[in-house]
Amino acid sequence: MITRYLLSAALLCYPAAQAEEAIQRSSTGVVLPAAVSAQATLATENALAGAIETIVTDDTFRQALDDAWEAGAGEAVGLAYAEQLYRPIWTPSGARQFEAMFDDMASHGIAARASDRRDLQQLVEQRFSGTSPKRQAIADVDLTIAWVDLLSHVSAGLGDEGQMASSATDRPVHSQLVKSVRDAGQGKIERSISPFIPSNPQYERLQETLKTYRQIEEDGGWEALDVGPIVKPGDRHAVISPLRTRLAKEGFLDRQHDNGSPLLDRPLRSALIAAQAQHGIDEDGVFGPETARALNEPVESKIARLADSLYRWRELGDLGDKYVWANIPSFRAEGWKNRRKEISMRAIMGQPDRPTPTFSDKVDYIVANPKWYVPSSIMQRDKLPKLQRDPGYAARGEYTVIDKTTGEAVSPYEVDWFADDVTARYRLVQGAGKGNALGRIKIIFPNQYSVYLHDTPTKSLFDHATRAFSSGCVRLEHPQEMAEWIARTNGQEKVDQIEMALRDKETERVELSAELPVHITYMTVTVDEAGTPTFWRDIYNKGQDEQLVAMEAPFFELSTGKVAKISTQKKG
Repeated sequence: MITRYLLSAALLCYPAAQAEEAIQRSSTGVVLPAAVSAQATLATENALAGAIETIVTDDTFRQALDDAWEAGAGEAVGLAYAEQLYRPIWTPSGARQFEAMFDDMASHGIAARASDRRDLQQLVEQRFSGTSPKRQAIADVDLTIAWVDLLSHVSAGLGDEGQMASSATDRPVHSQLVKSVRDAGQGKIERSISPFIPSNPQYERLQETLKTYRQIEEDGGWEALDVGPIVKPGDRHAVISPLRTRLAKEGFLDRQHDNGSPLLDRPLRSALIAAQAQHGIDEDGVFGPETARALNEPVESKIARLADSLYRWRELGDLGDKYVWANIPSFRAEGWKNRRKEISMRAIMGQPDRPTPTFSDKVDYIVANPKWYVPSSIMQRDKLPKLQRDPGYAARGEYTVIDKTTGEAVSPYEVDWFADDVTARYRLVQGAGKGNALGRIKIIFPNQYSVYLHDTPTKSLFDHATRAFSSGCVRLEHPQEMAEWIARTNGQEKVDQIEMALRDKETERVELSAELPVHITYMTVTVDEAGTPTFWRDIYNKGQDEQLVAMEAPFFELSTGKVAKISTQKKG
């Protein structure tokens, strides 16, 4: 399986014997080069085209590419060659720019070794200085495969750009991929790759931030600070002098204030508050263990987190022109349209033992003044112990007990709350109102997790820096504002419907025909409009993806002797 985070694809070279056979079929007779150089050139070109055609039209070759990436990739490569009569795709200009683009993969957080760069150069040399048309044909196809593999790494997958519907000639292929391959070969590299790179501001800002932190790494990074002391503004302590140097390293403190003073003065306090803000912790200007631990994260770890966030954005693929983005570590929900943030608010996410899942879906409807149908998991963990202690809890919380068999309401005092099957037989429904756990709005995008966006009566929880308090759903600071922003996509009448229902305090379901995407993510680094990054706490202790550990994975494995596996897989 080709990973889409590290460049680690083995090149698929066609067997030399079969390529040589193609050349033999394409060349007729012996021509003296000195006498008829034009004929010799034509014969060479024909031999080269014949070898390429033999390679890319082979069913086993195409299947190998489909297996490496996804269905249709092999046909797309074949069509790219067929559209130019199987002549080589790669020109000297295209190959040079490919090498330059390979060098730029680090800006996407994609690792490659220096030896891989040398291997690519060797492949380019073989393409243009090969001793035979056979070797040149193999190199040209290998360059194409390498380019397609690169595209698969900088995108969410080759299918994300959409597959062409069956045409009159019945060729359902990746239309954008065909064009990209040919553009790349002609030296139009930027035009070739741009449809595959995520087009959203966060991705671009993360790339710029990654450059900054790589430079900090080159400059030596920073030293760890003593975690023990607590130093308040106006206090003096030995840890303050190294703290000044540490904050200056990351740009929080102006170099003129990195003066060795042990006093936590006003300029240092301001710098410390900025550093706390960029690490998602309380901005109190006090140096303590929590702040020290955040500042002690090595620059290498921050670079890995930036690379991980870039990877996660690539995996998301096309976000849509208008969408809701809720990011768990930053505890925020935002509305975006045409690459611009139009709405933003604080959010409450799931507790570590009841985490909010990451996924994408589409808003189906909005409910004003919703009832709360208590999920069985919450019933079992939270409500049942309270009902066992006192059945009167149901009435005080404005809950109705429903018999699932009959659908009728029953008295909580008539239920044996200690019975083994009690949660299977009964459910709790909380009526709409001021104390309802969902507040006055819920925004539904049906999903396997039963997670949605909603209001909450406990507004004070939004004042916390770390807001992991829910049972998995996303609670919004300004739910009506978000609901109306979403509904406006369906016309002003939907907005009016929500406002009227809220005013009348009636439970009403507002259907939305234009479904808006919702993306719930786990990005531990975000970058604001000013280019300022925030390194959020990893509240679920997910750590970094396993790919971040294997930064030495190769891109190319040039081995024309043993990559003839395709021929051995051929069915007789």
